[in-house]
Amino acid sequence: VVAGIRTPMPIALLKEKMPSIYQELHDTVKMLERHMHDMQDTEFTVQDGSLFMLQTRNGKRTGLAALRIAIDMEAEGLIDSDAAVLMVEPRHLDQLLHPMFENEKAYQRYVITKGLGASPGAAVGKLVFT
Repeated sequence: VVAGIRTPMPIALLKEKMPSIYQELHDTVKMLERHMHDMQDTEFTVQDGSLFMLQTRNGKRTGLAALRIAIDMEAEGLIDSDAAVLMVEPRHLDQLLHPMFENEKAYQRYVITKGLGASPGAAVGKLVFT
């Protein structure tokens, strides 16, 4: 079963330890992105010195990431400007309209906990329990 929840070795370490496998992975992912016209979320394994691609799919992304990916792919010539506009979905635009911290580090000393956000925006204020 492929769950995609573990990365036993950082990709940067793969480049250092197995440069030919890293290059093959890099080339394969670039080929998939050119073919699929979208950023790919890939799962792979290396066994006995061979790269095995397990699966690939269009990657999930936040609104800001969708905008950056569309701009980058258009700049690289992988998609045209019409396709770039279509990559940014209405839900992505909604996320971009929520307030965001300009500098997350400015608030870092006040952080008392972390969790999964229920909203793509950011807020500052008093915490009140009832």
